[in-house]
Amino acid sequence: MECGRVLVGARPRPALSPVPGPRPFGGISYPDPAEQRLVHTATEIMVRDCMRATGHDYQPVPAADLTRVSAANPYALLDTAHAHADGYGIVGEALSGSSGSPPNPNKAALAQLSKPDREKWEVALTGTPRHRRTVELSDGGKIMFNTDGCLHTARRSLLGDDWDRLSAQAESNTNQVIARVTEAATVKSAVTDWSSCMKKAGYEYADLQGPRGDIADRWQAATTSETRKSVAQFELAVAKADSRCEESVRLADVVRSAQEQAEAELTTPGVTADHDALRKAWTSAKAHAATIAGA
Repeated sequence: MECGRVLVGARPRPALSPVPGPRPFGGISYPDPAEQRLVHTATEIMVRDCMRATGHDYQPVPAADLTRVSAANPYALLDTAHAHADGYGIVGEALSGSSGSPPNPNKAALAQLSKPDREKWEVALTGTPRHRRTVELSDGGKIMFNTDGCLHTARRSLLGDDWDRLSAQAESNTNQVIARVTEAATVKSAVTDWSSCMKKAGYEYADLQGPRGDIADRWQAATTSETRKSVAQFELAVAKADSRCEESVRLADVVRSAQEQAEAELTTPGVTADHDALRKAWTSAKAHAATIAGA
């Protein structure tokens, strides 16, 4: 292990709580990462059992590490505690090696199968177009999924018959709120004030995503331990200035107010009923998952 990597990696992986600040509809589309891991693990066990029942071997796929993804604020807001502990999480995530999907433990075994056997395995897992269901969402978007594969069977058994629609609709509702908030005149004005504050601190960014893109580019270009250490230090410095500027222009309060307005405009009895049903399904799934994973 090279010394430079030890220096850069010396920043410990924090136990991250969500960044304080507004999340659409009480964070309905942002479950706790530990809960997500539990439900994923139980689902994969059920997929394994379903595949075995059809005569196919299947190894459960590990859950991705969603710690930083879940902690991040959907409006790219940042608070002082997270800025000091983890910056934007870009360098920390890169050093942790946990970004992206984990390796599929079935890959090697699948490679050994003949093409016909591999196709049978995939059909058993994902189903067939003949049993495909299409659901239209309120924003005009559509989701499609096969209903005759083990993936869907396990998901339906654990999360309920209407889970795919409910979760997709909640995500659509969430994205619609975020879009409206981002385009709100009050939010744009506050971001302009934030940008001016950042410029005074020595950093020129037009919007909240600017620092993240800049740091990601710098990290990609860093090829030595010294340049990586420099990017890590730069990330923390920028993040600290970012959080101070957000606080000085009361950005979180402005976003929260705009979110309340957007939610009021988008909320209907149907939306409320769907969100209640989704929360109920998730609560039931967690209890069932704990039993499955524990066994």
